[in-house]
Formats: sequence, C-alpha cells, structure tokens
Amino acid sequence: MIALLLSGCGSPGAVTFTIHAPSADLLNPMLDPRVTEFLLKAADGALVGAVSPRDGMDSLPLGPLSQRTAPVDMTMSVLGGTDLLGMARIRDVQVEPGIQNSYVAEVRKPFVFVGSTLPDEPHASPPNHLHTSEVLDPSTSTDLAPGLSMGAQAVKLPAGVSAATATSDGRFLLAGHGGATQGLSIVDTGSALTVGEAPLSFQPWRVVAAARDTAVAVLDATGPDGAVLLFTDVAGLTSSAGAQTPIKIVLRAETPRNAAFSPDGQTLYVLSGDGTNLDPCGAATRPTANVIRAFGLDGQAQAAWDLPSFGGDLAVDPASGTVVVSMPVGNQVGTIAAGTAAGPVSPQKLLDNVTCPSALHVTNGQVYVASAEEDPVNAPDTYQIVRVPMAGGTSTALFFPQPLYQHEINDSQPNDGKIGFTLRLKPKFFYAYEMAISPDASRVVLDTRTHYSELNENFSLLADLNLNCTTTVEVVEYGRYVLDTRNGTANYELRSQIVTEAAQEKTCTTCENVLVTIGFGCPTTVGDRPAGLAGVFATP
Repeated sequence: MIALLLSGCGSPGAVTFTIHAPSADLLNPMLDPRVTEFLLKAADGALVGAVSPRDGMDSLPLGPLSQRTAPVDMTMSVLGGTDLLGMARIRDVQVEPGIQNSYVAEVRKPFVFVGSTLPDEPHASPPNHLHTSEVLDPSTSTDLAPGLSMGAQAVKLPAGVSAATATSDGRFLLAGHGGATQGLSIVDTGSALTVGEAPLSFQPWRVVAAARDTAVAVLDATGPDGAVLLFTDVAGLTSSAGAQTPIKIVLRAETPRNAAFSPDGQTLYVLSGDGTNLDPCGAATRPTANVIRAFGLDGQAQAAWDLPSFGGDLAVDPASGTVVVSMPVGNQVGTIAAGTAAGPVSPQKLLDNVTCPSALHVTNGQVYVASAEEDPVNAPDTYQIVRVPMAGGTSTALFFPQPLYQHEINDSQPNDGKIGFTLRLKPKFFYAYEMAISPDASRVVLDTRTHYSELNENFSLLADLNLNCTTTVEVVEYGRYVLDTRNGTANYELRSQIVTEAAQEKTCTTCENVLVTIGFGCPTTVGDRPAGLAGVFATP
C-alpha cells in the first residue's frame, strides 16, 4: 500500500490518497517494474502533482496544492515512461485549511475487453463457435485472459459476451451475455472475479454507462419492438445486481442501435432504427433515415431528432455535450448541439465525402471515425480512421491494412492433372461496428465486418489451356483490429470468414475451355463475431 500526500498551500491542511491495488497480479500495474511516475490531475486536466516512486517508502509527497474548498474530481495516472500502466478516478476531493482529508484511489489497468457472439450468418457443418473473452493490456496489447485462467489466482471470465462497458470509476466491467441464461455479469476489474449477475430476458446488444456512474443502460435490439433497460442505482447494481429493478423503455416498431449519456448523466440519447444492421453501405436495400431519441433518467421521452439519412453510430462530447453522429450511406459525420429543438435536424458537417463512416469515439477533444476511405496513391490497400478536432478543422488519418480473402483453390477431381490457383478478393464493403480507445489515445481497437462480393467476375487461368474463369461468391468476414497511434502499426485478428451460400463453398469459380469444365469451391473459416468491446477508463 502506497500513500500519496498533498499539503495545502499556506496552511497545515493535507490530503492523503491511499492506493488500493488490484488483487490479481496480472491486473496490478503497481507490480510493473516500468513504473516511473504518479500524476494527479483535476477533472479539467490541470496538473495537481507528480512524484516518482522510491524504494522502501510507503508514502510519497506530491507537493503543495492550492486551496480547493469546492469538491473536485481527480484522476491519478500510473506511468511507465510514456506508457499509461494504471489509473484511478477519485471523486469529490476537497483541500481545506487545517483539515486532514483522506481518499482511496482504486487503481486499475485501463485494459480493453473483447467479448464474442455468434455471427448472423449461420454455418451448419462445421458450426460457428465462440472465441474466449480477451483482456488486452493497455501498453502492450497482449491478451491477459489466458494468464488469468491459470495458476493459484485462476478465474473464469464470462463467455459469450455480446455487449459490455466499464463503470466510470474503472472498478467494474458490466458484461452482457447470451447463452442458456441471459444476463449482465458484474466483474471486478481488480480480481477478474464475477461478483454479481443481473438476469435478463434477452441477449444485450449494447451496454453503456454514464459519467460518474449516474446510470447504466442495456439495449435490447430484439424486434419488432426494441427496448432499453435503465439502471439508475449503479452502486446497487455492482453490489447486489440480482436485486435491481430497472426502468424499461419500449421503442415501438424500432430497435436501438447505440446509445450515449450526456456529460452530466441525466439524459440518454438512443440511436434507434435498424439496430442490428452491420452492413448499411453494402445492403441490397439501403437503410432509411432513423431517429435519435432522448430520455430522462425517469424513462420519460424528451426530444426526438429525425436524421436526414441513416445514422450508423453516435457519441457525445464529454466537454460540450454535443452529439456526434456518423451517416454511412451519406458519407458524412455531423454534430447536433444539445438542446436542439425536436423534429427534423440537419447535423452540422464535421466530415464530408468520407467513404462509409461507421464507429465513433470522442476523446481529448478529438473525434475518431472508422471508415472505408481509401488512398490508392499514398496508402494502397488500406482503410482509415479519420481524426478531426471536435471544434472542426483539419483532419488526419490513421491507416490500417484492408482485410483480404485469400485461399489456395484446388480442384478435387481434375480431368487433366492437378489444377489450382490462389483466389484473392478485395473488400467491397467495410464497416466497424464497435470502437474502444485507451484513455491516453495510444491504442484504438475496432470490431469490424467485411463484405466481399463478386458477381460473374471473369479472369483467365493457364494460358496454354485457355481456361476462361468466372467467379460468383458472397463472403462475410468478422475481425478485430488493434492500432498503435504512436507508431502507426496495426494488428488484425481474423475471427471468421463465411461463404454465405453453401453451394459456393463447392463451386464459386467455374473454369472452362472447349474440352473441359472445372468447378472450384471457396473455403469458409468458421468462428465468431467479436463483440462487447469495452475500455476501462475510456470516455463513456
């Protein structure tokens, strides 16, 4: 246990922050030999104090602090050089003359959790299957889950997590899951133990938490009438989940797509309509314009904004309360000021002519937007996360490699010797349906859906045999990206690659000449769809 000490400027008053470290060694940033500094900042970002750890000392002086009689929220960061290793959020800190105040800093790793659910595209034999849950380390992006499942402190993480979020204090992961018993698991982020379970009658589509843990919303995208469950006693939810009775908001003839709370946690914005469509830009029928609905914590409807085109995702700027919405079929990202009158709205353009913008995140005054934007000259075979200041201005791009369908294709019964080739398909459509960003914005994690589509695509094979070939195939791929924003590298994990028509697995390409006709099949890689993406201490 380490205590950080602040003395009141010009008075004998002092503030002590006692660090409570996680009990699971793999989740304990205080055990990391790279720790070089503790930083304490106020909610407005102002630096309060900084100190380096010293061997053999259980208390470390952060230095003097000017008097703050009004309560202020503070953030403690545990750094290893420039790497963010741990964090704590401490609420309602006061510094008063002559008063000795003490606060507990519950330090946690700001890890990113990745769950798993079955794809919408079924596959009978072999069947699709779920990936185990992942816990991605904030500074290395390595998965800590295998280590957590072994040894004396072994724990079992929830499986089949389709939606997740973390409480704003970082202490709990709220993991919504399907399976034989559907529910919301409460996981202690210091021990990785499941400490509670709220039963549900549906598999959650999204879970979102408000700043300062004012409320938690669980989205039900089961049609035709979707719903939102609103938990307004988050302390009760994390301590006695099964005893909680949420407020139910029914969306008539609509399903919720995503939701976000206002900065004060008093308003919930719900993007409703065509909730589970993960391919709006590649759908045979383009989705119609949808609605952002606002609700109070009592569940009562407030304003409703009719969008000019289909909204794919929304986020809320924690500084201004402005709502940001991506409009993928309109190739735009726009903003709507809080307090805008109900009715049809024309979001102020933040980005225009960006190909199929999808998942959104707002952090540190920057809007991050995943897109299918290509730069064939300067960055071929890549897509982009576009960053733009919340206030508008020049945008920058983070590039990451496009997925690729690539398989060695062989004819199992050739008429004239073994014939084979490598089939490579580039994406026709790409959509990121979830995004998480580490608090220091050093890592971006995306859950993505890629759609490959070929209809009577012609090419020649083996010129000496004069084989003319035609490919017709539909493939859906799900995967997970981790981008390092500091060095520009990106890692991609393929989770499933499904040929959507069984017949095309046997014959997706036909090659023929005057003597022979040969059919080639396209392989399927069964698996899951990554889901339940949640960053501890990420912007709500």
